[in-house]
Amino acid sequence: MIRAIAWVTVRLSIVLVPAWIVAAIAAVHFLPTIARSSNTPLGGLVPTGAPAVTAERREAARFGSSLLTRVAVVQHADGGLTRSQLGRTASAALAIDRRHARPPIAFAAPIVSNDRSTTVSYLYFRPSVSESRQLEAAQSYARALDPPGLRGGALLARNSEFDQIQQALPVVTIATVALIVLILLLTFRAPMAPLVGLGAAAIAYVISVHVLAWVGQQRHTQVPKEVEPILIALLLGLVTDYTLFFLASMKTHLQAGESRFRAAEAATIENLPIILTAGLIVALGSLTLVVGRLAIFRSFGPGMALTVLVAIAVALTFVPAVMGLLGAALFWPSMDRRPREPRRRLWQFITARPVAAMLAAIVACGLLALSFGLTQTRLGFTLIRGLPTHSETKKAQGLAERGFARGVIAPTEVLVEAQGLGTHRAALARLQREIASTRGIARVVGPGDQPSGSLPVFVSRPGDAARYAVVIDQEALDAKAIDVLRRLQDRMPALLRNAGLVGAHVSYAGDTALAQDTVHAIRRDGVRVGLAVLLVNLILLALFLRAVWAPLYLLAASTLALAASLGATTWIMQRLLGHDDLTYYVPFAAGVLLISLGSDYNVFVVGRIWQSARERPMREAIAAEAPRASATITTAGLTLAGSFGLLALVPVRPMRELALAMAIGILLDTFVVRSILVPALLALFRHDAPALLATEKPAAIRSQA
Repeated sequence: MIRAIAWVTVRLSIVLVPAWIVAAIAAVHFLPTIARSSNTPLGGLVPTGAPAVTAERREAARFGSSLLTRVAVVQHADGGLTRSQLGRTASAALAIDRRHARPPIAFAAPIVSNDRSTTVSYLYFRPSVSESRQLEAAQSYARALDPPGLRGGALLARNSEFDQIQQALPVVTIATVALIVLILLLTFRAPMAPLVGLGAAAIAYVISVHVLAWVGQQRHTQVPKEVEPILIALLLGLVTDYTLFFLASMKTHLQAGESRFRAAEAATIENLPIILTAGLIVALGSLTLVVGRLAIFRSFGPGMALTVLVAIAVALTFVPAVMGLLGAALFWPSMDRRPREPRRRLWQFITARPVAAMLAAIVACGLLALSFGLTQTRLGFTLIRGLPTHSETKKAQGLAERGFARGVIAPTEVLVEAQGLGTHRAALARLQREIASTRGIARVVGPGDQPSGSLPVFVSRPGDAARYAVVIDQEALDAKAIDVLRRLQDRMPALLRNAGLVGAHVSYAGDTALAQDTVHAIRRDGVRVGLAVLLVNLILLALFLRAVWAPLYLLAASTLALAASLGATTWIMQRLLGHDDLTYYVPFAAGVLLISLGSDYNVFVVGRIWQSARERPMREAIAAEAPRASATITTAGLTLAGSFGLLALVPVRPMRELALAMAIGILLDTFVVRSILVPALLALFRHDAPALLATEKPAAIRSQA
């Protein structure tokens, strides 16, 4: 079967190559793009049915409106705002209803700092107003102030994050392409090799991006815009790696004197099952994200899986077809340049069981030491803090902090519900004071500030609910703000008893509560998705290797490398650079990708050794194939690590954290796990080999025997 596929692919090269080019052009002309097919909803960042979302809906049902808004305007003057300027700010809020019959802004609520240097105007919009229209209206409102204000809040931060990603995409793409060209040039010393890799990657990228947007459009689901830079890194890296495997085999067969068609067929026969299995591991591993609760991951998982499947299809057909067309011209002018012979004596020494055991123990201990950093990992939203310093949202946050507590732009709401609450005004005021006494809370506004007989701002008209606006002395999405909220939640039963409101139901809403719910969901999903991705990898490795024990310890090695990379990332970001936390989804996404990519490289390294072990003892197979495979894996690993590392060019913190985690993980996997730990484990547990020795030799090996 494999031989037939290889023969057809190579012999039909004159058809396949232009067919893929036409398919890419057609995708550009007839299918939508990610940028056109999606928007930037905040809803995708939080779990469906989060308690904070439910609390906000309950509040709106009780009061008819919410105290919460994701858009605010900050106004600041270092010397203090004049009475005239403050009057203009108040007039702007009062004049909203007079400007239009139905203005997008329903009403504005400005507050002034004690030193009169800063105002924060909370803007509340009608339910039918779109997010983009909200931001436009907020901008008009801010410009009308004297001095003009700056927009702040989570909604603009989300929009700004996407803008930064889009602006950086061309730079990331050019830098990644340049890196790939450099690595392939240094590897093959031939100008055609990089062109083949880039051509395959370009076709795969263009088709996958447009097909992904089209599928999302057909299913009425949104494609996360954050996926595009990750697509670039993954696609360019994976397709280049697979091209590298094909070209290395092709060159070996050409140097052995085979014709271009025979060499291309042999290279395809050798690499097709390996690349197909490796790609399926990455695709199905990404697909496991659908078991998570976050909408962004349920879209991201299938999107990444579809992308990898397109990459596999291009790599397995386009690259062999090009090899069949060009033959030795691919490697001009260095066709006769041969790789260094492996140091067999060194590898014979390394594969001795006592030495292998010692090496495995040393490497495992080192990885365990790095993984201890995971115990210090704190998760939070870096939506605002992760933006560049020049972004409007971050500037607004900084100006607001000059006059108020850090959480003023996005207060947390505490909703208290019980029958007859309206008749217990004194108890509600006591609860307000009790909440304010919690460490980390800067200010509380609530029923104690509402005059009797006034509009139902803090106590509902039926008297069955009360609400408090709580300003935390931390940026609302920070992990420290989540700690303060958790402290308040832990104290709340005692606070209710002290206030005389035992039996009242309390819920929490706002950005901090949403962040807490999301981090909790991520931690819970991490277990579920982690088990799913490990199971997928284990099954595919077992099927490919036709072994039982080897997949278990190979997967354990990949898991240990993942823990070490995330521990190192935590140490660098939190200890070395002084950040409070990691973006909540970075360890989660990096974990799925690194486990799958680790198994991808397992398939290549162990697959070569397994094939060789069918004709010789396992120790000799390791000594013969491990150095050759490690050389190719090193080049492939540098390419993939560089592709992900260049995501750091996107000036938002989540992308830089992901770039760091992926680069560390891939480099550890390349230079430590696949080059040292895996060969040592294979040498140590070589009893697993006989399970495969009885199977039929592949055609490529039979032909060379």
